[in-house]
Amino acid sequence: MELSYDWKSFQSLFKLRRHSRNNELKHSIFLVTDKQVIVSACAVESEGEDFSDWLGATREEMEVKFPHRKFVVFEKDQADQWMNQCVVFSHYHDQAQYLKKAEKTQLFMQQKKRAVELPFQSHFLLDAIPSWWKKCLPSSFGIYIQLDKKLDSSLLLMVQRGKVSSFYVPDLSSMSPERIKYPADVVGFLTERHGLFVQGLFLSSSEWREWSISPNPWEKIFVSLKSNHGKLVPFKAWFFLLVALKVYFKI
Repeated sequence: MELSYDWKSFQSLFKLRRHSRNNELKHSIFLVTDKQVIVSACAVESEGEDFSDWLGATREEMEVKFPHRKFVVFEKDQADQWMNQCVVFSHYHDQAQYLKKAEKTQLFMQQKKRAVELPFQSHFLLDAIPSWWKKCLPSSFGIYIQLDKKLDSSLLLMVQRGKVSSFYVPDLSSMSPERIKYPADVVGFLTERHGLFVQGLFLSSSEWREWSISPNPWEKIFVSLKSNHGKLVPFKAWFFLLVALKVYFKI
């Protein structure tokens, strides 16, 4: 049975960990406070730190204990409002994009405070789909990604009007084992099954990771596709042109 939203596969493919480009926020402690009282605390860039003992304390008390750490603070009322407003969005990526536009927070260091931009992690493909690309692509289509020639390392994104509407590992059990070996047959099967254009992308997991964590991936993508390391199936000149425009015009 296929799920409309396969979160585990989506996260493994699109939420690869990268180093924050905002060094100022590295090792910062993120707090949610209610009238200065801490109700939630974590450090995004530092795994394994447990701040549960600080729940119920104040930010000022925590600053005394960690004088060399920066604190990013959200007020609980505002955070609750953002969470309630996120309900209208169908899945995590849209919610994250909303929060990226809506968030207003402050950076505290040694009792001084100022506004700060949070380092939301983005992904080149998820950013490209709702960009000017949507004017060039069909109103409804699919993108099938397969890594290392493994079916369990694949994902089908369904796109409607520039938004990812669903994502899941497609069920190919009705295909013969022989046909599954050929990318063109897999993409042809998905195209026929869903009745819309499906663009396939077949590559290694190491190359996908390199693209995903790079701050400027499009030149790498262009070179890979041109050299046939990463394969577009079917190869559509207009789709390749969209990648080339990203490289040469930085748009």
